[in-house]
Amino acid sequence: MLQKLNYIHDNPCKGKWNLAAATVDYEHSSAKFYIVVHMHPIGY
Repeated sequence: MLQKLNYIHDNPCKGKWNLAAATVDYEHSSAKFYIVVHMHPIGY
């Protein structure tokens, strides 16, 4: 499952798309949500 999430989050930032420099910078990505919840699981 984690492999699939990483692929989905990384896809806009690699290859032919190259829409953002980092996954959290891509406007339509949920990567930022997962990073914030993982770093601060309590009190989000």
